[in-house]
Amino acid sequence: MLGAMLFGAYHHYILVSPDNIGHLPQVSPDAHATFIASAAALALLELASALYGAFYLGSLSVTLRGTSKA
Repeated sequence: MLGAMLFGAYHHYILVSPDNIGHLPQVSPDAHATFIASAAALALLELASALYGAFYLGSLSVTLRGTSKA
């Protein structure tokens, strides 16, 4: 998920491309606002998923270390 978040953030916010939120074709303000909102929501969801995965991996590591000592 971290890779997906970094890829999406780069392509939606940094790289000048058709997917960049600042360089979208001016079709309608509503479509532009929806694209910006969905890009932000996706980035937040991917960040939350990466953090959850890191937390779970850390707790799994602690659990496995605890069972190997017994």
